[in-house]
Amino acid sequence: MSEYNDKQLHIMEIALELFSEQGFTRTSVRNIADAAEVNLAMISYYFGSKQELLEAIFEKHLSEKTSEIDAILVNNTSEPLQKIERLVDYFILSFYQNRRFNKIMIRETTIEAQKDSVIFSKIIKSRMDNRKMIDAVIKKGQEAGIFRKDVDVIMLACIMIGAINHIISNTPYYSLVYNIPDNDGEAYKNKVIKKLSKELKTMLKAYLTNDTEK
Repeated sequence: MSEYNDKQLHIMEIALELFSEQGFTRTSVRNIADAAEVNLAMISYYFGSKQELLEAIFEKHLSEKTSEIDAILVNNTSEPLQKIERLVDYFILSFYQNRRFNKIMIRETTIEAQKDSVIFSKIIKSRMDNRKMIDAVIKKGQEAGIFRKDVDVIMLACIMIGAINHIISNTPYYSLVYNIPDNDGEAYKNKVIKKLSKELKTMLKAYLTNDTEK
């Protein structure tokens, strides 16, 4: 991953906020420069173009995510099931703290015109790298007789990420059904996010360790 200085990181953070709120197309380089309190030449010098700025944002976030997943799944001595449980907590926290980035990433992977883009390629590579690490953990669990032999890692990730994304993306609805005041993020984390973590771990443990009919 490229090393960014404080000024670059500041510009990237402001751009991420604007892209998330206004959309990439409706956000101009001038908008970013004004909000970041820098001149246009500085953005051009550091990133080249608005598209390259977006690519840098993706490179940073995806590289960080892969490194963090690697630290959970590879560089520790936890048992396979413990690693999966730690992965659940990591994804929940990551999605919650990086809601703006995830909103943009969903856009980049669902718009047909983006399928040949540099960003789409980065996303796919990141997901493939992460899946390989999860595959390795599942295989160790299978070899140890802990996990079922017919675990579908693609569906496992789909279930986990899908549930997390749904809860994080629908905060107003779940705040309502769980009687949480509007915009009370701390209460939402303490009630809904903790409940999500507990239920996901229970569900994934049952899926990974129990024999079920196909």
